[in-house]
Amino acid sequence: MTHFRNVLRVLAAVLVGTAVFGAPTQARAGFVIQYSLDGGAFTTVNSGDTIDGLKITASSYGDPTVSLLDLHVTGVFTPGVVETHTIVIQATVTDLTTAPAPQTLTTKFTAGTTTANAAYTGQSWVDNGNAEFGIPGTFTTGALTPGDGITPNFVGNFTGIPKYSLTTEIRIDTTGTRDVNIGADIDNVITPTPAPAGLVLMLSGLPLLGIARLRRRNLAAPVA
Repeated sequence: MTHFRNVLRVLAAVLVGTAVFGAPTQARAGFVIQYSLDGGAFTTVNSGDTIDGLKITASSYGDPTVSLLDLHVTGVFTPGVVETHTIVIQATVTDLTTAPAPQTLTTKFTAGTTTANAAYTGQSWVDNGNAEFGIPGTFTTGALTPGDGITPNFVGNFTGIPKYSLTTEIRIDTTGTRDVNIGADIDNVITPTPAPAGLVLMLSGLPLLGIARLRRRNLAAPVA
């Protein structure tokens, strides 16, 4: 019981840090984000970069207990006069050691726009070859459509052989308008077997808890 509580404290610190400050301590050997427009070559970007009007942020964490990979994009896409575009954004993390198998991947994908004619697809995959961006051959969520942000879009088991990699992707297809207000987020959690009952549910709720605590702290701060 004491060990389980210590694990929960570590996970709480990681995920509340993600919610409040935007990125946890990134315990990973390889973490890369890349961007492609209309089938062109991928360009490597840093978390927080803005490209074509879109701000791209991502964070990762990995240890034998849990692995996390989150990718977020928001902004007004301003490509110019051409109205039809395909945007692909990917984040990858290598050298994951979360085990033993069968591991569980839980993925949530949310997206929306205030402008019509934007279609969103999410996908995540594991590569036992431990390659950056890998291939979806080992295990994949398949194409995901945006969900409600509460119920996971995907929960599935795979046999991961440490060290392995995890990649996540957001694809956005725009048609019929020049400036598109875009927002999308895909969150991934890998847990080993056996995983404590209710762990994934707790992981899903902790970021909201962190935001609530931050808001209470701000409200309590004295006014200068």
